[in-house]
Formats: sequence, C-alpha cells, structure tokens
Amino acid sequence: MPQIVHTVAAKSSSRELLPGLEGLIASRLAPQVTEIDCGAYPREFLQDLGRLGGFAGAVDPQYGGLGRGLAHVIEVMTRVSAECMSTGFLVWCQTTLAWYLQNTANEALRERLLPEVASGEALGGTGLSNTMKTCAAIEDIRLRARRMPDGYVVNGALPWVSARRRGSR
Repeated sequence: MPQIVHTVAAKSSSRELLPGLEGLIASRLAPQVTEIDCGAYPREFLQDLGRLGGFAGAVDPQYGGLGRGLAHVIEVMTRVSAECMSTGFLVWCQTTLAWYLQNTANEALRERLLPEVASGEALGGTGLSNTMKTCAAIEDIRLRARRMPDGYVVNGALPWVSARRRGSR
C-alpha cells in the first residue's frame, strides 16, 4: 500500500491564501449561483480557480502544486462554499481527485495527470469517495448488497450522495 501524504499547514490570511480568489468568486461565481444550483456546471469558474492554484494547495510542487497542505485546501473550499455550496462540493471533488493522484502507487498516472488536475486544466472528481473513506477509517460502509438473478439489490445508507440529474451539464 502506498504511503499516504497528509500535510496540514497553518490557516492562511486572505492575502496569503490565493491572490485574486475573492475577486474571482465575486465576479465569476456569485453571478451564476442560482444557475449552478439549478444544474449548470461552472466549468469556467473551476478552470479559473485552478489557474489561481485553487486545487494545488496540498499537491507537491514537483507536480505543479503549492505544497501548502490540507489547511490551504480546506480554506479554499470554505471561501468558495461561502458563496455557493454546490461549487464548493465540486472543489472538494477536484481536490480529492488531486489527493488520489498524489497518493497513487501508479507513478506514470501521477506524472501524467496530476499537473493537469492541480491546475484545473483537467476537471474531474471521485466515484470512490465512500470506499476511500472506509479505507482511511473515516467512515464505515453502511451498504449491503444481495445478489439476485438479474443483478444486485443494495440496501443501507450513504451519509453524502450526489447524482447528476439527467440532462444537466
């Protein structure tokens, strides 16, 4: 199993966090919050946030990151979420993907994708968050599957679930 990289840095002040972050939130995110909450995907905002370093806080500088640690990542998510919780969740998805890539044993994958994810050039997320939280002893899986002739029946509870609505982007 690969070594898990977890760094925590001291909380940053507004000026130290990311120059331009507050202006980006005010000019690019705030005007579209209602549309985002109705299903619009804020691609341009996320890519602009990535160019500022919004997904690179805990990524090693060797891969285009800032190396500032988990506290930096959490503070960026907090600032974005204060304006739009839906977009804050997308920031979590992107930074979680960066964390997965930072910690993978697959060096070729890390070298190829991590710089693009850290910069926001490539946008993505995680479909394995509940499994990863279980592996990291953060949360137990509370689902049980029963095999049926035509597939599976799954029962249980998921504390946080997101699903893309049909037809949304």
